[in-house]
Amino acid sequence: MSARSRGGRKAAQPPAGWQPPERLLAEGDGTVVRFLSQSGDAERVFDFGNIRDKNGDLVEIEVGIQQWLARVFTRRTSPRSGVTRLAGAGPVYMAATPIAR
Repeated sequence: MSARSRGGRKAAQPPAGWQPPERLLAEGDGTVVRFLSQSGDAERVFDFGNIRDKNGDLVEIEVGIQQWLARVFTRRTSPRSGVTRLAGAGPVYMAATPIAR
């Protein structure tokens, strides 16, 4: 395979100094994750310190496990993970509820 490009335009680059938004937020002791859709038109905050069961009752979870769930969710919903839409991130979050119990 050749090292030459196939032509076309170069990808647009972000402005100098641009940083992606922080996804694992400082609030909530590392249990709060911001999900941004790939298109940039949808955003939602998922709080692993506030997981509720199907009756709406708070599920008591050790803080270390909450933080672990938040980190795993952050990796699973990263831009390169394949979960790029809010409709896909919700079910990943909901899967944490039975794990937390």
